[in-house]
Parts: sequence; C-alpha cells; structure tokens
Amino acid sequence: MGELQDMFKKFMGQQMQTNQNLQNAVNKLEVQVGQIASSMSNRASGTFPSQTEVNPRHQEHAKAIHILRSGKQVDNKVGDANEEQEDGENVEIIQPPHGQPTASNKQSINAPRKSTGPKVSSNDNQVPISTNAFRPIAPFPSRLSKSKKDQGLDEIMETFKKVQINIPLLNAITQIPKYAKFLKDLCTNKRRFKEHEQVALSEEVSAVLQRKLPPKLKDPGSFSIPCIVGDFKFQKALLDLGAFINLMPYHVYEKLNLGELQATSVSIQLADRTIRYPKGILEDVLVKVEELILPADFLVLEMEEAPIHDNQLPLILGRPFMATADAIIDVKKGENETLPVIIASHLGPNDENKLLRVLKEHKTAIGWSIADIKGISPTLCMHKILLEDNAMPKRDAQRRLNPNMKEVVRKEVIKLLNVGIIDPISDSKWVSPVQVVPKKSGITVVKNEANELVPTRMTTGWRVCIDYRKLNTATSKDHFPLPFIDQMLERLAGHSHYCFLDGYSGYNQITIAPEDQEKTTFTCPFGTFAYRRMPFGLCNAPATFQRCMMSIFSDMVERFIEVFMDDFSVFGDSFDQCLHNLSKVLARCEHTNLVLN
Repeated sequence: MGELQDMFKKFMGQQMQTNQNLQNAVNKLEVQVGQIASSMSNRASGTFPSQTEVNPRHQEHAKAIHILRSGKQVDNKVGDANEEQEDGENVEIIQPPHGQPTASNKQSINAPRKSTGPKVSSNDNQVPISTNAFRPIAPFPSRLSKSKKDQGLDEIMETFKKVQINIPLLNAITQIPKYAKFLKDLCTNKRRFKEHEQVALSEEVSAVLQRKLPPKLKDPGSFSIPCIVGDFKFQKALLDLGAFINLMPYHVYEKLNLGELQATSVSIQLADRTIRYPKGILEDVLVKVEELILPADFLVLEMEEAPIHDNQLPLILGRPFMATADAIIDVKKGENETLPVIIASHLGPNDENKLLRVLKEHKTAIGWSIADIKGISPTLCMHKILLEDNAMPKRDAQRRLNPNMKEVVRKEVIKLLNVGIIDPISDSKWVSPVQVVPKKSGITVVKNEANELVPTRMTTGWRVCIDYRKLNTATSKDHFPLPFIDQMLERLAGHSHYCFLDGYSGYNQITIAPEDQEKTTFTCPFGTFAYRRMPFGLCNAPATFQRCMMSIFSDMVERFIEVFMDDFSVFGDSFDQCLHNLSKVLARCEHTNLVLN
C-alpha cells in the first residue's frame, strides 16, 4: 500500500510539472503570435499607422562588466585612489601570474602600530604593495581573435556597391581569393544581399491565407412567402422542394369557399410512412404573390384544427407551383432575402435605383446581425493592453442579478459564444464583474413630484456591460487624439448630399492581442469568459478604433468622408458624386473586412 501511494504521489508530481510546462509553452506561443501579427503589419506608403510600438521604457538590459573578453579586469568601485592605508591593516601581496614561482617569504604581514620610537624602513623586508587586482589570462586567447576569413568583408561589400573601381574585375577575381570567395557565396545564395525575398507557397497554404475557402453556414430555416388566396392572407406559406403536390387543410378550405372538391384517387405518404387519403382536389385556385397571380391545384387533407390566428393558417406550395412561378430559391439568403435600408423620402425612382444598385454591389460591407462581422485582420490592427509598472492583478466576485437581468446576461453570453467573440476561461489573473444597465433611447415628457412636465429618456431595454474600472486604472493610457466635433461639422457644412453610416458593433471587429485576452475576463452566473475581440468599456478602446479607422481611410478623410469613432459621414456636392464616394468607402470596407450598419 505504501509503494502504491508513493507511486501515485510521483505520478501526480510529474503530471503537475507537465501541466506547468504546457502552460508556459502556451503563454510563449501567445506572445509569439502577437509578435508575428505586429511584424506582418507593414504600413503602406501614404497611410497612417494602425499599430502602436511598445514603449521601450524599463526594457533595457544593462549589466555590470568586471572582466572583459580580452582578459582585462575593470574595477567598478568608486573610491579615492590616493587613500592612505592605515597601520594595523592587512597588506595585499602581489600574486604572480601563471608560470612564475611564488616567493616563500611573501606573506600577509600585520604591521602593529607603535606609539613611541622612530620609524625604521628596511629595503630588504619591504613588501611591495599592489593597487591593482590580479588580471587573469583568458583560457583560450585564440577564440577572442577575429577569424581571418571574415576580415575585410564589409570593405569588400562597400567596394562592390561602388560602381567605380580602379582595377579590372577579372583580375580582381583571379588575383584576390577573397573577392572570388565572396562572389561565389553571392552566386550560390549562401550570402543574402536582398532585403525582401519572394517565397512561393503551396495551393493549400495560399487558400488558407487568402480565405478562399467558403465559411461554414448554419441552417437558414424553412422557405416561406406571404400570399393571398381568396379573401385570406397567408403570412408564411411553406415552399416545399420535396413535395410534388400543393396541400391545403380541410378547415382552411371551408373558410375560403372556393367551390366544390373533385374526387381523386391519390394517396399521400407522410414522413412517418403512414398513408393518408385526401378529401379531394381543388383545381384552378388563384394564388397572389406580390404582383403575380398564379393558378394552382390543391389537395385538401383532413387535419387537426390548431388554435392559431387566421393569417398563420398552414399552406404548402410544392414543386408544381414553383415551376409555374419560375421560382428560384437562394439557400444562402434563406428567409432574409430582403434587407432593410433607410433612405431619404424625397429621392426619385431613378436615384433610388442607383443607390440600391450600389448597396447590392457592396452588400458584404453592410451587416444586419452580429454573425455578419468577419473581423479586421490582426495584421492591420490589434488591441494591446499594456499595464503600468507594479500593477497587481484584481479578481472580483460575481454580482447578484435578479431573474430578469440574469436572463439578459444569459442571452448575451450565448450570442457572443455562437459568433466566437468570447471563449470560456478558468485560470485568468484578471476577473471583472458583469453589470446590467438600462438601455435608453427617445425622449418623452413626464410629471415630477412638483407636478411639472420634464423631459425624460425612455428605457427600451437592458444592456450588458463589464465593469473594467480596476483594469483601466492599471492600464497605461493611450493618448491618441480624437477629432474635434465642431471642426468636423464645419467641414460637413455646405454640401448638398450626405450618407451616414455606423460601424456594426465596431469595437467587436478588432482582435485583442493573444497575450492580453485573459485580462478581459468577466464573471457571471454562467461562468467566466474572456473576449477574443475588443469589448466596450476598455479605456484605450476608443483610441485603438479611431487609429484603425484613420489608417483604413487615410486617403479619404476630410476629402469626402468624416470619421468620428464608429460614425461615418460621406458627403458630396451632387447625388452622383456622393454616390460615387459611397461606393469607394464601401469597397474599402470590403477590402479590410470592416462591417457597417
């Protein structure tokens, strides 16, 4: 039993050591990924930078050197060189270097101090005093000397850089071996002289880097359309690609009063393999879909009458109806085939069609749900959380939430998990609590205690926020300047046409550096989670987002677009010019994966 316990303790110790090594390796990998992303972000000529450089403060590595590589010893002590040695102190004896005999009479002498009697100096017994310590000889002096092969290579390179030479090139190659060796290294690629080289990648790597592979999508749901049959409007008539008939419930047929049923010998096999026989067939029923009126034949089947609203009555349109209507079903669009936009009411039909054509050409730059956010590339912009010196991590406990707020937090966490903005985490040193605040929009007038009418903002919902106050206190502040609103309004004034855009969850489109993601950890009743993308509430988030937007629209800002945080204003002196500028902005958004609203 004792041996088994010892074996188990030994195994647990080895397992803990392995886990510690894996954690250290993961931390190093996160730092390296952040460094790679920073190194790949090359600023294009004529654009503003989107990344910041790490402040080299307190990162210098200065060390005191006592013995140089040549063997010379350096004394770093500060003292008076002429300091006299008092009586009663030990006298330092010179130690000869290696290879010389040591005199037997040279020892450490203690000279006692005498109060009376003259001083007597004897040259025979005088001990030489050394003020310099012994300087040892390097054990391998040849390793300190530079190789003869590398001498003069810099001068050779400078000579080749200069086109003007005083000797023939062939004579230099044949007479001077160093020149020949240097040229041979250049010809055989042993010595590189180009700063930028072209590397050929395989098709698989190119497909991953260029994101040519289509992303996996979820089930878009059933296909349904609104239609009108007789005097009834069906909001969701089901389009069934697997049905070769059009089907109508018997209780719906009774409400429509569309005529007599015709007898039929058709039998219907349901999905559970059961056989059902319809009441009959209703021929030449007119179905109105928007502006189209199409004839269709319906089989009427006896079903249980469900207690639903009249406009929610079930109706199945099969392949015959879709063939008659020449319908095309786009599986990718699903039920959201039409996407809403807000335009000016006074636009004419021609201008409205032009605007819709531009929006359709760049529809990937506009998002209608949080799942449409692709995320800006980390090589373009990445948020870093740099802490102050001697900052101590803080772990806060979760806060109590009432059932309504708890349900709001649950929905928000599930939504962010589904799109990959947050990840569960368990070993973070920084933990911040969740706070639910009311979401207010619009203004109404209410009476106060003095029976006076005062304007008050209406509460339309709840917003989930993270209390990052302690983390923000320990974070080094980013002093990137934000534009002045009054100057922006002056530049916008005087133009005839405007287009206002908004960044869709703008902060969530910027990636956080891998080594800083654990600092954004928050706790709630459903666990602890860390943000992979920049959340709201961080003190340097506005500066990072503004810097990124200035880098993306460097050649457009103040010419035909104004950017203030996640609000974009495109302007022009005419409708066609404003539409052309809008097309440029949307194309730039598609190129950088920036999603607007």
